[in-house]
Amino acid sequence: MRRTMHINLVLILILLLASTAIQPTRVSAQDVAREDTVIFDIDDSAVPNPTNFNWMVPGTNRNQGAHQALWEPLFILNYETGKIQPWLGLSFEPNAAQDVWTLKLRDGVKWSDGEAFNADDVVFTIQLLLDDKTVTLGEAANMQQWISAVKKIDDLTVEFTLKTPNPRFQLDYFSVRIWGGVVILPEHVWKG
Repeated sequence: MRRTMHINLVLILILLLASTAIQPTRVSAQDVAREDTVIFDIDDSAVPNPTNFNWMVPGTNRNQGAHQALWEPLFILNYETGKIQPWLGLSFEPNAAQDVWTLKLRDGVKWSDGEAFNADDVVFTIQLLLDDKTVTLGEAANMQQWISAVKKIDDLTVEFTLKTPNPRFQLDYFSVRIWGGVVILPEHVWKG
């Protein structure tokens, strides 16, 4: 029904434009100031559903610019310095055995709707991946390979218990290198 409604709206818009002889204004990159320009890297691939912003759903193409402009990472690898820089996360420290990692989140971060970004969102996202018995959600296989448990310590602290030590855990899954990483979902939007 939703698809039919979308097609009907498109047809109505086409008929309206044709019947009133309104010609859309074409804007080229040269007409827009550089500081007012956003470029999305679509990697020469089709966007299967531009209204689906859940990167975990099978068939969703993460190369639609969302990883550059919408999804904030916990950390970012700075290629100039070689250091992992905090973003939504402040620190991600392993124990001596590197099988328990403690994530500290930045205080005061809010989702676009004003809800607080906190440990509940991180635990919800990781638990969703750990509970995916089909292992079809994006990053589910990686999280299931490494994590035996994830728990909230307080509103800004999350503890990850790994199945085996992994010194690259933060870098490989939570620090954007060239592209991507595990993106935290807002629990209040996606729960249920």
